[in-house]
Amino acid sequence: GTNDPTDSQYECGRRQNVTSISERIINGSNASIELWPWMVGIYDSCDNLICGGSLINHEYVVTAAHCFGNQDAETFYARLGTHRRFNFSCCNETLQYSDEPDKTANETNEGQNLDEKDISRFEVSETQGICVDIESICTPTQETCGLFMKDIAVVKLKRSINFTDFIQPICLPKNCADFPANFTAHLAG
Repeated sequence: GTNDPTDSQYECGRRQNVTSISERIINGSNASIELWPWMVGIYDSCDNLICGGSLINHEYVVTAAHCFGNQDAETFYARLGTHRRFNFSCCNETLQYSDEPDKTANETNEGQNLDEKDISRFEVSETQGICVDIESICTPTQETCGLFMKDIAVVKLKRSINFTDFIQPICLPKNCADFPANFTAHLAG
């Protein structure tokens, strides 16, 4: 429709409707989903939260390498646009897209020769978030297993996701310059 959101309205690193931010994580406060729209939960096939990550564009998430061990990408999925950790309904048998709430994924993609397995998990309403299977995990080669391993991973989602008020990318620095001394940083997790 004419009121559909576009990527241009979702600038990286900008939260929607910010009201307050806690100065602490330990004994911190619950955050509403629009405060940190780039936060991604990485879950295993048993629906256990494994790690958090940050959405960097329509199909990539940056997170920690230690989250995955030596397991295959197919063992994990990403949950975006929600702060719900338990009893999440988005990964049940009903496939549905948020932009067409009354159609199943098969009806939405009719005539496009897509199997259910090609439609990674599915989307539900914005307030409930979406689940997307992970296609691949890229981690640096580890020369040693020492204390300071290269603990970073870039995760490719199985499909591109649409930005909403609750799902937006975080900004990455344009260069490696030091931040100013008075720079304020926020931690969410």
